[in-house]
Amino acid sequence: MNGHPTLDLVIPVGVVDHALGAPHAPITVVEYGDFECPICKQAAPGLKLLLVRFPGQSRLVFRHFPLEEVHPNALLAAEAAECAGAQGKLWAMHDLLFDNQAQMRRKHLDGHPERLDLDMPRFAAEMDEHVHLQRIREHIEGGRRSHIHGTPGLFLNGRIVAWGWSSPGREFDVPTLIIHGDDDQIVPIGASAMLSSKLVKNAKLKIYPGGTHSLGDTSKQQLNEDLLAFLKS
Repeated sequence: MNGHPTLDLVIPVGVVDHALGAPHAPITVVEYGDFECPICKQAAPGLKLLLVRFPGQSRLVFRHFPLEEVHPNALLAAEAAECAGAQGKLWAMHDLLFDNQAQMRRKHLDGHPERLDLDMPRFAAEMDEHVHLQRIREHIEGGRRSHIHGTPGLFLNGRIVAWGWSSPGREFDVPTLIIHGDDDQIVPIGASAMLSSKLVKNAKLKIYPGGTHSLGDTSKQQLNEDLLAFLKS
């Protein structure tokens, strides 16, 4: 470590969290996300890939962090996700919202329940009464306490990986994560372009910004070994 503060997840993962994957997985990624954030949309496939690459060993948790000042429909979209979650369809709504990111006004959201075979009157009533707003506010507060300033805010086993907007002049000891796709391609899972070069250089594992990058001589087996070694450190 180089003396800079380490940023940790303040609110530990619990039974009330929205999670995919093995309940007691050794690899847990927590995302603080915004459904109107384009980087969150880009990150979503890579995050899901973690579950494929490490079946039975990985878990993905989603928490809300709508950036209301720049994404005027994000809070409403988060409410829609929670309404779907109350009927067991959080992740289906999660995917639908990202797939239709340009259409997030209430009139658009009201059409989603039918596509997911939800109880439409219940969905509409919970949206009208803002039944799940307090839960979303709690997620936002937990993210802020964990030093999240933008989206996606990502934590690997309780330690911060990346956040959407970095603070100028600040550097932290942050572990970063490689997730590799088919044909030896790296799939990005966050806005790591925002991270300083010094921070990335000091990381045990690296996450590459934007697009996909050839792994060259780095084998998938070596990446798996590096990840497991990091998790044990």
